[in-house]
Amino acid sequence: MTIQQIIQISLITILVWEIWFFHIRMGVKWVGKRKRKQTKQRKGARKKKKPPKPFEGLTRKPVCEQCAAEAEKQEQEVKREPPPKIERKRGRKREIDTSKQFCPGNECPYQGWLGRENIISNGHPSGGRWRQLRCVVCGKHFQETIGTIFYGSSVAAEDIMRAIALLSEGVSPRKIARVFKVDKDTVLGWLVEAARHSETVIGYMMVRRMMA
Repeated sequence: MTIQQIIQISLITILVWEIWFFHIRMGVKWVGKRKRKQTKQRKGARKKKKPPKPFEGLTRKPVCEQCAAEAEKQEQEVKREPPPKIERKRGRKREIDTSKQFCPGNECPYQGWLGRENIISNGHPSGGRWRQLRCVVCGKHFQETIGTIFYGSSVAAEDIMRAIALLSEGVSPRKIARVFKVDKDTVLGWLVEAARHSETVIGYMMVRRMMA
């Protein structure tokens, strides 16, 4: 055998060995990856999600007699059937939308109901800022701001909201009164009305939460 033949045989042998070792390494790697995947699947199948435990401090029942009475009242109002919608067959179409307003009269059968067409606009009394409304069923007159922190105030709603925002940031009521050109007690009255309104809204939401 010549030297060239010996070199060729050696190169072929080395190439065969490299191919054989490559297949062995790839086979071991594929088997190991498959085992790891199966192990993860088995671990994932074993783990079961536990249902969340309810917080012990929360309750779905009223905790006092006043809350129970309020919840019962709210439930009766929800179950109460709405009164018939009033249809106007004469006169021109109303230009002022009053579908978001309701009659606040305690004796009125339409009290608390929206979109029953029982509320009409009655202009701006004495050229004031807020519009006056009237219920055609009971004849009660009231301002459109009734039940809000703007009721009975001649100041713009934007100014009142800015003043309350400044109060929450720690600005002195005297400084706010000078900026908006009102009395200091007026600013404090806005703060009291905003706190009272927030307390009412939070209480209503808590009662609704208990009823759910």
